[in-house]
Amino acid sequence: MAASLMTCPRWCIEGHNDGERRHLAEIRDVCVTADGTGAHIPQLYFDLRQGPDDDQPMIHIEIDERPVARLTVGEAVKAGLSLIGLAGQVIGQ
Repeated sequence: MAASLMTCPRWCIEGHNDGERRHLAEIRDVCVTADGTGAHIPQLYFDLRQGPDDDQPMIHIEIDERPVARLTVGEAVKAGLSLIGLAGQVIGQ
């Protein structure tokens, strides 16, 4: 009997079967120019990953390819809404 293949989560870009349990999403990035020096423009990277030991997908955040945080999806939503709220205070002036 042939083993059935389960597909990756729809956000995974790797194209492998679910038995591997390592899934990666497309990387998103943002240039950060607010440091004021102009000498170096840091790059923020965000991606969604689920490794073999992860019970759920996690949002990974890096600055210049150095890991700085791993957030649950719920934590990422809260952080995103906080950023939108802060930016909205300036936009709404």
